[in-house]
Amino acid sequence: MSTLCKVSGEDKVVTVINVKNFKEGTEVVMASSAGKIKRTAISDFEVQRYSKAMKCFKLGADEELVGATISNGSKNIMLFTEVGYANKFLEEDISVTGIKSCGVKGITIRDDKVVGLAVATEEEAILFTTHIGQAKRI
Repeated sequence: MSTLCKVSGEDKVVTVINVKNFKEGTEVVMASSAGKIKRTAISDFEVQRYSKAMKCFKLGADEELVGATISNGSKNIMLFTEVGYANKFLEEDISVTGIKSCGVKGITIRDDKVVGLAVATEEEAILFTTHIGQAKRI
C-alpha cells in the first residue's frame, strides 16, 4: 500500500472495501471506538490523485476507526462492544454527512469500546465471533 500513497508508520488498516464505481446512492458507513457512527456518500471518496491519503472521519483523542462498509441507505446497522453489548438501528436514522464530519452517537458506552460494525437487511443474519473461537448468529 505504501507504493500507492504515503502512509505513516502509526496507521493501521481497519477495512478494505472493493468499489466498482463512485455513483450516487451508495454510502460508506463508518464507526469509531467511542460509539460514533456516520454515513458519507461514496462519491465524496473519489479523488483525482492517489499520492496522499484523505481524512474521512474526525476522531477524538484515544478514539480510532473500528469499521467501514458499503451500503445503499436502507439497511440495519449494528454496533458491537468489547464486553458484548450491541445496538441495532435503521441506517436511514443517520443523516448523510460530509467526509470531514465526526459523526453522531450510535451507542452510549462507559468503560467499554466499540469493536465491530455490521450492516444487513432484515432477511440477512449477522454472525459475530469472539477471540476464543465462539460464534453467535443474530
